[in-house]
Amino acid sequence: MRSDTALSRNLSIYLDLLRRAAAMAVFLGHAAVFVMPSLPSFISGNAGEAVAVFFVLSGFVISFVANEKEHSCGAYLIARVSRIYSVAILAILITFISDTIGTLCNLNYYLGLSFYNTGNWMNLFKNLTFLNELWYEHSVYGTNEPYWSLAFEVWYYIFFGIVYFLPAGFKLPAVIFWILICGPKISLYLPLWLMWLIGVADYICTMRGYLQIRKYYAAMLMIFTVILYISVKKLFSYMTTMRGHMFEWHGYKSEIVSFIYFMLIGFIIFINIISFDKPVQSRDFWNSSFERWLRWFAGASFTLYLLHMPILILIGALDPDVKASFILGVISILFTLLMILVLAELGERKKSAYAHAISWVFSSRTPPN
Repeated sequence: MRSDTALSRNLSIYLDLLRRAAAMAVFLGHAAVFVMPSLPSFISGNAGEAVAVFFVLSGFVISFVANEKEHSCGAYLIARVSRIYSVAILAILITFISDTIGTLCNLNYYLGLSFYNTGNWMNLFKNLTFLNELWYEHSVYGTNEPYWSLAFEVWYYIFFGIVYFLPAGFKLPAVIFWILICGPKISLYLPLWLMWLIGVADYICTMRGYLQIRKYYAAMLMIFTVILYISVKKLFSYMTTMRGHMFEWHGYKSEIVSFIYFMLIGFIIFINIISFDKPVQSRDFWNSSFERWLRWFAGASFTLYLLHMPILILIGALDPDVKASFILGVISILFTLLMILVLAELGERKKSAYAHAISWVFSSRTPPN
């Protein structure tokens, strides 16, 4: 059993790799819709599952930082607010700019999108305050439909804060109030994110060493998770009429099927992380050059996830024939990635500056003792 609680270098890099892979899966899934339909399905057909990966990783990371770094409610609040708003505000701004340009050039293209919302002030307010997915609502700002998961994420952060920081006597009433506010959609998928079912289970097993398994079997188990993922996807492909997106609500029967599917995906990721950590442990597993490259790209994963769709749709609006050309499709994908890397420098990579600014605001409003 390990005596240390620090996140190992190998596991930290692997989590960054999973995060980047999940962001790319969502991006390529939407790229296949708007600019490059020739992308094979094994590359572009994992967008919904990637969101489940994000939720599991989020639960893991939150459980780690709350135990090792963000020990107070204030520190937790500042870290979460800076993390979310460093990208959320930029996402809304880029969506507004992209959609404005696109609708001026090709309004009919946007009106043909089922999820497109013109983005009125009330819709903007709901998205900035993350009220856009409460109960049965699904309010998209402009063309930025992936933003929906941010509303789930923020309310899961709040849930964690309730159970982790509130005094014992206030926890149950606060949780009930949280459920009444969020409604069935967000509440249903809480176990996918919830720390002691998935995220914290990862944390406990990998950080504390509670899971005892031989390294050879762990390595074999990691390979098996890939096979299991493919098998689960194949099995549930026959239930596409019953299985929907997390942000949709088509009745309890459909939601139960969707819930089981995404929980299975989450459990596979849980097993994958555990089985990776055991064989590698403290050995020098990753090349230092690869680590630097991956860390830098992973530092834009959140930006890639939240900003890619408005840019892809703008490209499709400016050149409706882009889908017919393989070369133009590749160029569109590379251009969007380049734009994301540039934009990440304004938001996600500056989240520490946001945290300092928010911390200063809080401290300046706190009266001296």
